[in-house]
Amino acid sequence: MKGSLALGSLMGATALGQTLTTSMIESMGNNTLFTRWRPQNHFIAPAGWMNDPCGLMYDPTEDLYHAFYQWHPEHINWGNISWGHATSKDMISWTDVGGWQGRDALAMGPSGNGSYNGLGIFSGTAQPVNLTGGVDG
Repeated sequence: MKGSLALGSLMGATALGQTLTTSMIESMGNNTLFTRWRPQNHFIAPAGWMNDPCGLMYDPTEDLYHAFYQWHPEHINWGNISWGHATSKDMISWTDVGGWQGRDALAMGPSGNGSYNGLGIFSGTAQPVNLTGGVDG
């Protein structure tokens, strides 16, 4: 009933000639009503724009599923795409663990000569790599 009332109010406002501005629409993605109606039974980014999943994998040593995805954490529209990362034990309940190297890391960056490097090309699944040079295991 409350959802119908909210939708009715929105429709009524536009019918009365009140225009929703771009800034009003963009801010809707960060309000409590948006959070209240977010899906609970499949993974969705904690905030902002979520793009394609870019790496899905299962870690048998931890019995943990990983989902990596393109993400713009600061806005509801496409923009400064970063890495997002979430984990799950059952593929129903997901825990967001933040982006790789923090929220400011780009998912794909220029190689230095203005073109994108080979690290931005994916096979469709994640491949664990030891980036720190430490001993695995």
